[in-house]
Amino acid sequence: MDVRIFETRFGPTPIWGDFARFSPERRLLFVIRGAFSKKNVLLGLTQDFPGVDVAYAHLPGMFSEPFLRDSIEDFAAAFDEVLAQLAHRQSAVIGLSLGGTAAIAMQDPSIRAKVLVDSPITTGRLWMLPDIFRAKVQSNPRLAQWVWNLFGVSEHGIVGRDYRGLLSRLNVPTLALVAGDPLGEPRPIVRAPSAVSDEDRALYAAHPMITVRIVASCGHNIAKDGQADLARAIRRVVEVPQLP
Repeated sequence: MDVRIFETRFGPTPIWGDFARFSPERRLLFVIRGAFSKKNVLLGLTQDFPGVDVAYAHLPGMFSEPFLRDSIEDFAAAFDEVLAQLAHRQSAVIGLSLGGTAAIAMQDPSIRAKVLVDSPITTGRLWMLPDIFRAKVQSNPRLAQWVWNLFGVSEHGIVGRDYRGLLSRLNVPTLALVAGDPLGEPRPIVRAPSAVSDEDRALYAAHPMITVRIVASCGHNIAKDGQADLARAIRRVVEVPQLP
């Protein structure tokens, strides 16, 4: 797995992939990992779907220098510029957690379908985030600012961010996978529950381009706990002869 730096208006954007094997004859899967994701998440896609090329991105500021502005809109626009340089063929975007929130806003014309993996469009009710993020940001003021800007979470609690307006940009068939463990009210947890509130889920379900699938007996980390459901979702966008 190699890394290539793509220059965008917003800053250098690293992308990982087996670029030497890429072919313009194959469909491209563009995977955007979530906040604080590990580098090995979904690496198995290259073996599971040998008929497509897979490129992996992290949110700017994760394993890369942050942009001047921590903004979902800027992240999406930068990824669009990467696809313009990389694709020249049909592509599908797989977005994990906040990576899926960025995927909603992407507009590159090569994109024919999107899969959102437990991706929030509001964060104010994500009561588990302060505890989850506390250890990750306590020794790094820049990461603390990153979390505040994107999630509205600080050491004092959560204010939240509202990304519902991005849904107006969604113009391709999209499958939204939602974790079966409901967000609900604050409680002791073994694994993080869904980051998609009931209100967010209803907005997804009401959108004409979105199909919602609940991944039963699964927490927020669907890439780990719901691998079979995620594989089926990805197969839908890589095995059809021609995406609409």
